[in-house]
Amino acid sequence: MTQRTNRNIFHRIIALIFILSSSGNIGYANLIDKDSILQYLNINGTEATKNFLKRKDLKFPDKNTQVQAEYLLAFLLSGNNPEQVSDSLARLPVVQKMNSEDIKDLLRFINATIDFLIEEKDTYIITNLTGYKIALSRYYNRESYAFLSQIITYYRLFKDPKNVDSTLVKMKDLVGKDKYLMARYRIMEGYIFMSNQDDNCITSFQKGIEMMEPFLGKSNDFLVSERNSLISDSVIIASAYSSYSRWIQGKGDLKRSGELLIMGKKMIPADSLYVIHQINYYNNLSSIYADLGNPSKSIEYAMLADNITDKKKYSNLRNSSVALFLAKALISNRLYQQALDEYQKVLKTAKAGSKMLRNTYLNIAQVYQKMEMFDLMNSYLKQGDSIEVIGVDVDMLTPLLKGYRAINLKNYKEAIRKGQKVLVLAKDNCNPRIEADALLLLSKAYEGAGNYSEGLHYFKLYTQSIDMLYNQGQEMALFDLTEKYENQKKEALISNLNETNILKNSVIKTQRLFLVGLLVGALALGIFIYLLITFNKKLSSRNVIIEKSVEEKNILLREIHHRVKNNLQVISSLLKLQTVYIKDANAVQAITEGRSRVQAMAILHQNLYSDTSLTGVNIETYFENLIQGLFDTYNISEDKIHLVKNITPLILDVDTVIPLGLISNELISNALKHAFNESLSGKIEVTLQEINSELVLRISDDGIGYISGKENPGFGSKLIQTLSDKMNAILEISNDKGCTVKVTIKEFQKVG
Repeated sequence: MTQRTNRNIFHRIIALIFILSSSGNIGYANLIDKDSILQYLNINGTEATKNFLKRKDLKFPDKNTQVQAEYLLAFLLSGNNPEQVSDSLARLPVVQKMNSEDIKDLLRFINATIDFLIEEKDTYIITNLTGYKIALSRYYNRESYAFLSQIITYYRLFKDPKNVDSTLVKMKDLVGKDKYLMARYRIMEGYIFMSNQDDNCITSFQKGIEMMEPFLGKSNDFLVSERNSLISDSVIIASAYSSYSRWIQGKGDLKRSGELLIMGKKMIPADSLYVIHQINYYNNLSSIYADLGNPSKSIEYAMLADNITDKKKYSNLRNSSVALFLAKALISNRLYQQALDEYQKVLKTAKAGSKMLRNTYLNIAQVYQKMEMFDLMNSYLKQGDSIEVIGVDVDMLTPLLKGYRAINLKNYKEAIRKGQKVLVLAKDNCNPRIEADALLLLSKAYEGAGNYSEGLHYFKLYTQSIDMLYNQGQEMALFDLTEKYENQKKEALISNLNETNILKNSVIKTQRLFLVGLLVGALALGIFIYLLITFNKKLSSRNVIIEKSVEEKNILLREIHHRVKNNLQVISSLLKLQTVYIKDANAVQAITEGRSRVQAMAILHQNLYSDTSLTGVNIETYFENLIQGLFDTYNISEDKIHLVKNITPLILDVDTVIPLGLISNELISNALKHAFNESLSGKIEVTLQEINSELVLRISDDGIGYISGKENPGFGSKLIQTLSDKMNAILEISNDKGCTVKVTIKEFQKVG
């Protein structure tokens, strides 16, 4: 078999040599054009080669297409010894003759092919090694390091420790005195220690992150691809934080693990290229918050992941891992039916016999256990337990559920045995959440057996464990809030730094001139000068304290508004999620209307933390966001309904905007829902002006008009009337070529 393989390889190489050498009077570099080489590969290449060439996103650079084509042909027709093949490719005569700019083009091209060839191990390794050796021959250490980092990641994936170690040695040789490469090397070292179950990974991650952060935002002169540009440096740090967090979580410290995720989360660029990183961070934070007994934060992060994947291109991800974490968050909020619906989505996507399928069955069984529906629990428990997965994590959920099954069958001795087993496994595997669950199981088992003292003992241990987790969850949430606050504070300080320095220098110069003048004037004024300086210092100190206090108060106030907005958006997302499971059209409409009211409040708080004023709202911006949100909520096309806005730019206080926003939300919603039937299009006009010290809101449409005569006005109408009365406003409705509602507000407050 080996002989035949070698013979085939030999024939391929002979064919290559023949093509490259059949030059006649024509120079060999001009003989083989890109098209002829691609044609040859389509006929003689492997299946992977042919699939590679079919890709629509395959692009040859404008320069040196001949070189790239020759290189591509060479490595795809080469043997299977990565070191030897990469040596020969790096020494191609055409490569040796290239200038530095051409080499850079070639390196970019080599790196661009890597993603296309990742499924073929040998080819992937050869490609990276060739790039590494070409870059090394020109002393491009950072480019060489980039190729090696991709190689070592691949070897780690395939659990090849020998090649991991040898590649790590090569990487260390490249580092030298380059502090940037040293930082990346320490992070990579952390991954290696982690793979070897070595606690030294903590030191490597800490040191690597510390060394890496000063380079953020600076050009690091990587040439080979966008993945090595400065924006991905932050992703390298974020990934290090994520792995560091995973290691700490494995030691049972959920709070510290969550804090590391919070620190890493801010490193992920707000770019579509890094969506998967964002989703993973949100999912993991949601899971930790759920384990720590903080359901509101758990659902908040789960919904953030859900909102990102609420797109067609992420549908598989939405119905697999995101659904799993969302279900866990829903369980922590005791929304069991919704959690079951999410698990059903996972069942449809999970592969037969997979770890995901097994875990989903067991998770569903646990939900039914919490709902005390033991027949269904047993059914899903059997389905999950019947799937044998090689290399599955330590299974603590199965014996836990079997313990509850034993309690249901009044076999309390068996339940106690299962509880003790789970307790030992949870302690050995540093899982405080499962440990608490085991304590509760034991408490119920001993109580059922009539041993009330032992039952009480384990229940006390359970409550202590839950209280500890809850306190850690609150501390983690506070850390989360503090991190956001510190980031905003830092940004605020940086933005004011230049202005502060200019003012400080001006004050210093003025003080110096003043002091010199006084000293020259007379000795008798010395005491006065001393007192003046002392007073000035005290005043300056007090001013600094006051300014700092005001600044910190403002930042904190912004964060509060931000948190309120986030919480309201979570509620809105939950309401949106709820509509999926409701079939009654009236109920769906009621929830949709409620959601629009919540959104109106969320937009207000968004404006408060976004604007410079913390007590007032830019009413023009607020209405823009409010109306756009309503159009999106009711899925209204602006092609169908033409919107005209005439909003006077005012800054109004919160007490004015809250009722004004809710009234506007109801009136615009009514117009969108009722003014135009399916066959009609039309126009809605929204006007808000200050006229004769009164605030006049006018919302009109050219639709079918207002239909009066309802015996029982709806909630929306009652809400409008109540809020109008509160504001001492006059409400007028007319039906002239449509419907016009005019609200004249006599009591309102402007800011600024």
